[in-house]
Amino acid sequence: MTTRPTFTSIAACSLLLFIPSALFAQRGGAPVPPPSEALSPRPAAMAGLLTVAQRDALDALAASTSDLAGAANAARQALVAASMASPVNAGDLRLRANQLGQAEMALANARADRFAQFQAGPNQLAPDALQPGIARLGTAGGGRGGLMAPRMADDADGFVSIFDGRTLNGWEGDTTFWRAEDGKIVGESTPEKVVSHNTFLIWRGGTLRDFELKTEFRINGTNSGIQYRSHVVPEAGPHVLSGYQADMDIGNNYTGGLGEERGRRNVMVPRGQMIRLTENDTYKFMGTLGDPAEIGGSFVPNGWNTYHIIARGPVLIHILNGRVSAIMIDEDEGARAMEGVLGFQMHTGQPFKVEYRNILYREL
Repeated sequence: MTTRPTFTSIAACSLLLFIPSALFAQRGGAPVPPPSEALSPRPAAMAGLLTVAQRDALDALAASTSDLAGAANAARQALVAASMASPVNAGDLRLRANQLGQAEMALANARADRFAQFQAGPNQLAPDALQPGIARLGTAGGGRGGLMAPRMADDADGFVSIFDGRTLNGWEGDTTFWRAEDGKIVGESTPEKVVSHNTFLIWRGGTLRDFELKTEFRINGTNSGIQYRSHVVPEAGPHVLSGYQADMDIGNNYTGGLGEERGRRNVMVPRGQMIRLTENDTYKFMGTLGDPAEIGGSFVPNGWNTYHIIARGPVLIHILNGRVSAIMIDEDEGARAMEGVLGFQMHTGQPFKVEYRNILYREL
C-alpha cells in the first residue's frame, strides 16, 4: 500500500490566500492604518467601498506580482498532477508540496511589501475598506470581490479510449497507409506508396453528435487533420470524408484552425479567431482568442502535441496544446452538420508520417 504524505505545509501555505489585512501589513507588525487626515470624508452609505482610483491602483499592484502569481499557480498544477500519478511517487509529491509552499510564500511576501507601500500613498485604504481591497487583490483585479474558486487541470473523467493500442479494430481505412504500432495509430506515405487523393481512417464505433475528443498527434511533413461530424463520400473514392476538420500542417500555417473538407471552405476559422457563420456562407468576426503567433508557437514540429475538440450543438471549439485556438458558432442550418463520423486524414503530397495516440472520447 502506498502511504501518501501529509499536506500540512500545503494547507498552511494555502491559508495565505485567505488571511485578511494582517497578510499585507509591514513584516513584524500590525496593519498600517492610513493617516486619517489624508482621507476625504465619504458618505456613510459608501463606507467600505473602493474608489475608482483605489481599484485601479490595486489592480496595478496585483499586476506587479503577476509573475509570482503565475509561478504559484504552476506549482499548484504540478502538485495536482503529481497527486494524480499512478503509482503515486511520495518523494515527488513532497517536492511539489515544498515548491508550492515556497512559491506562495514568495507571492505573499511580495504582496505584503507592495501593500505597505500602497498604504503610504495617496490611495490608501481606510480600515473599513481593507477587506474589500484585499478581496480584490485575491482575484488579481477581477473586480467582483471575494476569492477566486480553486482551479485544477482538466482530466479524462468520463472519457473512454477508442483505440486498443494494438490493432485497428473498430477503425476502417486503407491499410496501405494506416497501421497500429507501439500504442499509436500511424499513417504513412512513401515514394512507393503515394496518396493519390485524401484518404481517411474512419472510426466505426459510433456517431459523433455532442462530444469531446482528446488526443495527441505528431506529424513530420505535409498536413493532416481530424475529421468530425463528417460523412462518407463514396463517389469520390473509398474512405473519403467531407466535414469539419481540426487542421494540422508541418508548416504550421493552419494548425489549430477549423476548416471543412470538401465543404463550404477549407479555412473557416483561422487560428486565434472566434467566428459566427450564418446563412449563405456569411462569416461574422466575433473576437480574438489571443495572439495567433503565440498560439501557433506552441506547436512542436516532429514532436507530440495535443488536440482537444469540443462540439456542443452549433458551437465548435478547438484547443491546441492547452490554448483555445478556434471557435465557431455554425448557425447555417442548411449546411451545418450536427452529427457524423470521426476520421484521421492522410493528405496528398510529399511522403510523410502522422501519428495519433491516447485517443479519448466522451459523449456530452
